[in-house]
Amino acid sequence: MDLKAIFQDFEKVVKKDSNISISLFDTKGQLIDSSQEDTSDLNLKLLHKNNSHVAIYKIEVLDIFYGYLVVKTREAYKYLDDVGSVLFETFKTRIELEKEKQQRDRILSANEKLIESIIYGNSINISLSLMKQVLLKSNIYRIPIICVNLHPFASDVLINLKYRINDNQTFYSEINENTIILFMHINNKQFDGYEEFLTAMLKDLEDWGLENTTFYVGTLVNNINDYEQSYLQALWLKDYITPKIGSVVFFKDYYLTYLIMTSKEFYNPFDNYIEKIEQENMDLKQVKSILENLINCDFNLSLTAKKMFIHKNTLLYRINKLEQNIFGFNIRNNFQNKVFVGSFLNYIKYIKIR
Repeated sequence: MDLKAIFQDFEKVVKKDSNISISLFDTKGQLIDSSQEDTSDLNLKLLHKNNSHVAIYKIEVLDIFYGYLVVKTREAYKYLDDVGSVLFETFKTRIELEKEKQQRDRILSANEKLIESIIYGNSINISLSLMKQVLLKSNIYRIPIICVNLHPFASDVLINLKYRINDNQTFYSEINENTIILFMHINNKQFDGYEEFLTAMLKDLEDWGLENTTFYVGTLVNNINDYEQSYLQALWLKDYITPKIGSVVFFKDYYLTYLIMTSKEFYNPFDNYIEKIEQENMDLKQVKSILENLINCDFNLSLTAKKMFIHKNTLLYRINKLEQNIFGFNIRNNFQNKVFVGSFLNYIKYIKIR
């Protein structure tokens, strides 16, 4: 910390009063700087004897001794102690704020290194060592959140997050000017229904510099070995799912889609069904609409027909055609077939139809 720079910035205020000067001495009593042009009489030992013109304050912040602040007047001044105390407390506060900023910068720097070690797959021991540096527990629940904005975030956005989130077990870092990664701490009270808690919290953060930000949320983990995989899940959401700007998107809601897209064995049978749809001159988008509405209405034909604004018999005709000419089985009669239909819907929804 540059004590002299803080003092020089502070003394600009004092120079407006020609009757008062301030001087800064180091821990050994040597003059560092003064607002007084002629410093020949600034001997700390002698100044101690001039009580009517001088007030001397020992600068201690968080049990660290930095030196002395001397407040001096041209002539005897009965309010010297009052004025001196105000000046000293103000100067001391400036030092405390600078110390806090240094600590914050150190933590943010360590957070940045920690997140890099996680997302780039470095040694677990490196990540654990970095967590210890900033007093982070490694065995509590956290969830990675990738925050993406179309425009660059403000320069003070991380500071705003620190004060708003106010949780020393949550850590975060900027990846680039448009992207921030949060590893949000989820405590025991928030564990049940954490999706609602996170959605409310992230929406609230919009007023703290994250407006028009889309949030991609991984899965809840409490072991540092799982952090990278959970982050990669959030990254997959960012790369493959295109929600409305400002949405909060949870990986768990797209888990089936993820399995389909990352497991090659799913592709061939699904592509075969798509070929059959094309051979039957059926509209793939219409098939998607039927399956989507069936699932949303829990496979209830009457509700599905009503939602699609078509007659129930028309819907039944189209479903029978799918079952007989495309799938070869009843898509509504058991749980396994319904899961298959949901998987196929996700396949055509996120891979074949853009």
